[in-house]
Amino acid sequence: MADGGKSGLGGATSAAIEAVAEPVKNEVKEIIKETVQSISGSSSSQDPQEEAKRKTEEEVKKRNIQAFLNNLAQQEQALKAQRAKETQEKAQTQQLESQQKQAKKIEQAQKSQERQNIDVANKQRATERKLGTG
Repeated sequence: MADGGKSGLGGATSAAIEAVAEPVKNEVKEIIKETVQSISGSSSSQDPQEEAKRKTEEEVKKRNIQAFLNNLAQQEQALKAQRAKETQEKAQTQQLESQQKQAKKIEQAQKSQERQNIDVANKQRATERKLGTG
């Protein structure tokens, strides 16, 4: 039961992280998009070396941005996988608990039947003794 509390807390934490991550991810994408557009549109340099340097820096920035977005997507996938695993573990735990309850009910029913059989046999012996046939 203590483990169930942990997974509940982990699930809540995962949900909170996902709730925060999605808007942040969207906002970052928009900021990056605007930044790249503003950098691309404000090219007023005439010097070929400066232009080449600017293009190189732009490419580096684009790669860094793409790497950041890729990392963010990987984290999102890991979070989804973690939540799926937690859900599966919870379902397995519930199934196991259900099976254990069912086994306990069957065991109790068998014990009750055994007691009834013993009671019937005792009554039958007592009756036979009274009648003198046993």
